Amino acid sequence: MKRIPTLTQFLRGNANPAEHNPGCANYDHDHSGCLMADKCKVEEGKRCGYFEKAVLPNAASEGYAAEMNDLYARQTGATPKPKSNSARLCPDCSGVLPPRHRVCPKCAEKRRQKAYRDSKAKSRHPLVHT
Repeated sequence: MKRIPTLTQFLRGNANPAEHNPGCANYDHDHSGCLMADKCKVEEGKRCGYFEKAVLPNAASEGYAAEMNDLYARQTGATPKPKSNSARLCPDCSGVLPPRHRVCPKCAEKRRQKAYRDSKAKSRHPLVHT
C-alpha cells in the first residue's frame, strides 16, 4: 500500500531518487525555507504560484493528486485551478494541434509540398527581361 506523504513532506521532497518525490525545486534544505523568499509560503499557510503550477501537478504523476490538492486547500484556504484542457486548433483545417506545433501534421505536409512546387515553378520559368 502506498503511503501518502503530508503536504510538508511532499513540499520538502526526498533526495533519494528511489522515493520518486523530488518536492519543490525552490525549497532550501539547508535553511528550511524558500530560495525565493525568507520563508516558504505554503508552510506559512499562503498560496504559492510556483507550487501550484509546478509541484502539485507532479503529485498527479505520483498517484495522489486529489489528496495533495485537498491538503493544499486546507493549508492555504485556496483551491488551485486545474490545468485547462482546451486544445489549440490548426489555423488551416481547425484540427487539434499537437503540443509545440503551429499547424497539424497533415497541413504541415501540404504546406511543404506547396512550397516545394512554388520553388520549382520559379526556377523553371525565369523572368524574361525585355
